[in-house]
Amino acid sequence: MEKIVVCEVLRLDVFLGKVLSITRAKAQKLIEEGRVKIEDVDVIKPSKKTKIGEIIWVELPEPIELGTGCEIPFNIVYQDEHLLVVDKPAGVIVHKSPNVKGSTLIDGLIYKGIILPACGRPLRPGIVHRLDKDTSGLMIVAKTDSAYYQLSSMMKDRLVSRNYIALVKGKPPKENIINAPVGRDRRRKTLMAITFAGKTALTHYQVIQYLNQAALLKLTLSTGRTHQIRVHLKYTGYPILGDPLYGCPVSFLKRQFLHAFKLGFTHPITGEQKNFFSPLPEDLRQALAVLRNGASGEEIENE
Repeated sequence: MEKIVVCEVLRLDVFLGKVLSITRAKAQKLIEEGRVKIEDVDVIKPSKKTKIGEIIWVELPEPIELGTGCEIPFNIVYQDEHLLVVDKPAGVIVHKSPNVKGSTLIDGLIYKGIILPACGRPLRPGIVHRLDKDTSGLMIVAKTDSAYYQLSSMMKDRLVSRNYIALVKGKPPKENIINAPVGRDRRRKTLMAITFAGKTALTHYQVIQYLNQAALLKLTLSTGRTHQIRVHLKYTGYPILGDPLYGCPVSFLKRQFLHAFKLGFTHPITGEQKNFFSPLPEDLRQALAVLRNGASGEEIENE
């Protein structure tokens, strides 16, 4: 049972939807199934008004059976009973989907004996946010329902700091905020694009270093849309090197030069400030060395 202390007056279904980061319909279903109590009294009316200071108890669904998992290469950089932070290598898919049947980070977590919560979507338990298959770096994974819902709410309220390193073609302005909505590409449904029908997306970047016909950027996400950084940089005319979908493929990179190197947040349970750093992986360091030696300028120019 999850304990929730009421902090504002709302309809019960609206309040639960907000606090648990679920839809109002799902909150109503929990109430109708008899999974919600106020103090020790069962509640059956989603329209009931909450009162500040009340204690709400919510019985959340049992964990979904996901099998025994399998061994996947990744590092756990922090772990407690509520959450963990992993450093995901490139090439690892975070979770299964209708189009993904192979091994995933979820399988690796299960293989290590980590119990994941039942909340979230069935194939992505505990996953608060994700990284693309060929993007490396830091991710938060919730281990309890309470941590999941609070972290999800923090993500929506932009209270989790996420910084990336990217290497792009060309010489962009020293600093910029890219504000362009991201949604599904109408012609190619597996890709994302800048579209007025998309969701608000904000990416801020600063140039760390100008290189040989390229630039190393530090990026900060204000929103977390699918493929956001890759789409935004393509849109501005400075695509990520090595990105086969949105960027500029080059022979000295086998994947996009995009790494989630820094992660910061207030622990949702303890209130402690947590900050984590992931060094640049070897393949990306080697790519930088190629550019710094001036060996690839002509190749990039001709792409």
